[in-house]
Amino acid sequence: MNLKKYFLIITAFLITCAHAGSFFSASSQGIGIRRYTVSVRGLGMGGTGLASPDSIALTDYSLSKWRQTNDTRATVGFQYLRFDTQLNDINFTTATSYIGSLNLAIPIKTNKVILGLSLSPYSNVDFRYILTIQDQGITYDEFVFLRGSISKARVSLIWSPFSSLGISLNGNYYIGTIDDQYRLSFNNSQYFNSFHEVEYRFKGPGVGLSLDYQLHKRFMLAGFVDFKPSIDLKRALSSSLSQEDTDITSSGSFPIHYGIGTSIRVHPRLSFSLDYSRQNWSEGFGLSQSQSTSGDAFTDSQLDDWYHLGIGLERNSRTGRNRSFFDLVDWRTGFSMTSLGYKFNNEPVIQYAGHFGIGIPFSQTNRFDIAIAAGIRGDKSKNLAEEQFMQFEISVTMGELWFQQLR
Repeated sequence: MNLKKYFLIITAFLITCAHAGSFFSASSQGIGIRRYTVSVRGLGMGGTGLASPDSIALTDYSLSKWRQTNDTRATVGFQYLRFDTQLNDINFTTATSYIGSLNLAIPIKTNKVILGLSLSPYSNVDFRYILTIQDQGITYDEFVFLRGSISKARVSLIWSPFSSLGISLNGNYYIGTIDDQYRLSFNNSQYFNSFHEVEYRFKGPGVGLSLDYQLHKRFMLAGFVDFKPSIDLKRALSSSLSQEDTDITSSGSFPIHYGIGTSIRVHPRLSFSLDYSRQNWSEGFGLSQSQSTSGDAFTDSQLDDWYHLGIGLERNSRTGRNRSFFDLVDWRTGFSMTSLGYKFNNEPVIQYAGHFGIGIPFSQTNRFDIAIAAGIRGDKSKNLAEEQFMQFEISVTMGELWFQQLR
């Protein structure tokens, strides 16, 4: 899709309009908004948590920390997003929801060897608008839909050679579909209703590695790297306007993704975390212009480097009789800055957010985590659009003993 086309149509012909999803997920050369959440617990701490010790919830990154589980454990998450968008002189509110990560840890040897299975969102796009347009006495509806997602499935082997070190080797597999639809519908039999639909299908394997090291009982370092996968990108076209080949397949990759974090326990109940993660999307999909699947689609001109910087604090719960609710739950807060990996109006799109979260432990192996992040995405003066957004996530972690060691 052409970004200039949005603005020309909306400003010149708009009569009625219905939108959905984040405007910035509609880049014609991207795969939607890159989804990055270490965990719901981490989202409440500024989107951090790579190096924050947690013996209950399972993280989406730095999987080496799963070694701290001593029973079979599962974490299931859910995400809700709301956007208030300003585009030229138009304001609209939209909302979307997704299933979050599904993580399962199975101890093979307690605190030594763990088998990990997980499925997590890699990116999401859900942008659509419906315009009723009147031009030279002709009234028609224009439908634009860009929606879909890419997910990452993972099998991990986590090993702890000694108590202060954890290593994880991950086999990743990326799979997903993104649909780009454009339709014109006339309420007049004299005109021809037209449609144009392109379906992009992604799939391919990759590998990753994560490591954490407890330098001191109060200080931990952790990091991860997902190496470039081998991605097959298949394009299927269905159109009333074109007779070109319906299927085109190209090979490329997603850029290497890496992150590093630290956690410092400044008090028995208070810890500080700092994370940085990066993915150089300006390198593109590894597709040259001649390999491009659809004109200028999936080339590099609108892609920018993605990065996330977050800081956070957590105050742990304290058990005992006659404790108040404030003492019985974990409290979290933080701040983050994220570059979305796209350029709109030839300017990078930056997101700033404040974070808040709580963790409600039900037992030593079960916990309910809630997190809210709210902030501003984009700059109207630079990107021609701006969004105020709210992200709400919940997760439930459950653990039980599946295997009893023989004496």
